[in-house]
Amino acid sequence: MQTPSKKKTIIVFSLTFDKSAFGGAEIALFEICKRLSPFGFDFIVIAQNTNGIRKEVTEGVTIYRVGPRLRKQYGHISNMYKIGYIFFAYRLASKLGEKYSISIVWSIMANYAGFSGLFFKLFHPRKIFLLTLQEGDSIDHIKKRVGILYPLYKLIFKKANKIHAISTMLASYASAMGYSGNVHVVPNGVDSSVFTDRCEVANERMLIRNEWGVNENQKIILTTSRLVYKNGIDIIIDALKLLPDEYSLVVVGQGPLLAELKARAQKNAVSDRIIWLGYKAQNELPPLLRSADIFTRPSRSEGLGNSFLEAMACGVPIVAPLVGGIKDFLVHKKTGFVCEAESPTSLAETIMFALYEETERVRVVKNAKECIMQRYTWEHCAMAMKSFLEYENEK
Repeated sequence: MQTPSKKKTIIVFSLTFDKSAFGGAEIALFEICKRLSPFGFDFIVIAQNTNGIRKEVTEGVTIYRVGPRLRKQYGHISNMYKIGYIFFAYRLASKLGEKYSISIVWSIMANYAGFSGLFFKLFHPRKIFLLTLQEGDSIDHIKKRVGILYPLYKLIFKKANKIHAISTMLASYASAMGYSGNVHVVPNGVDSSVFTDRCEVANERMLIRNEWGVNENQKIILTTSRLVYKNGIDIIIDALKLLPDEYSLVVVGQGPLLAELKARAQKNAVSDRIIWLGYKAQNELPPLLRSADIFTRPSRSEGLGNSFLEAMACGVPIVAPLVGGIKDFLVHKKTGFVCEAESPTSLAETIMFALYEETERVRVVKNAKECIMQRYTWEHCAMAMKSFLEYENEK
């Protein structure tokens, strides 16, 4: 049945869109789509086939999955599947575009999904091509990854009618890649009904810490991170050996560097002070965050950093370097604590300062929560995205 004319139907290219393993970009897409659906938007997401379900509808979002079902480990997907996605997604989008007279396509990140959007624009020049930048990798890493396709990669930015970036750093990146318009900067957010500083269960903190095998006198550093180089988990492990024995580390996440990081912990003689929890779903994170004393992720690069926002909403002080999009929300001794990049010594010293200076910490936690409620709730972000998605072709 044809989409009613009063609705604005948008085809969305998103490399992965599986609720069982959402990353920051996928969470953002889902939260925005479900909040804007009542405002006259129909979203059709085309993603890789991660779960064998070719078509489903969840909270008003229609999802098509293309290509063969993936075999993946630690969230890693073979480049062969990703390249195949570009063409499978473009082909399906073309068919759906003709069937429902769809005039807008929207790519989530200038990666493989960006190439799908580019090809759609090249073969359908009158259609509107929107691009969202959620990239967390460094610019040098991205250039190395695209290799000889770099000129074609830059064309994604030049052909986009409108670009949205989740941070001012990524907005500058869009301009550097050749986009000549004004970048629509809207950050990612947090679900304020889930990520709060209140305890849902009596003695929640004590119960969770008991499960971890730590007592109330121990200081818990927590990180929620994919175990990849850019997130700097190795820096935390190196910092841990510089901290007193009452400091322990809880790592929430999985990734290809797990074995390497465990070996590093053993070499540093801190293995017995690290708790590896593996992957946890979004709704499992708040009580874990509230049971920690401090949150850190000494990132080497960061598009924005949803994990920091979630910790701030839960009333946990954050420590991080001013890298990438982190600069947009982290102000030293105001919304968190700043350490030097690539420095285990600075990280250890900053963590100790944050935990021992109680007056500073209490004030920072209060400011951080106010910052989240004023600028980083999904309701706020979705409404700010509404004008971006209502874009009409001016060319």
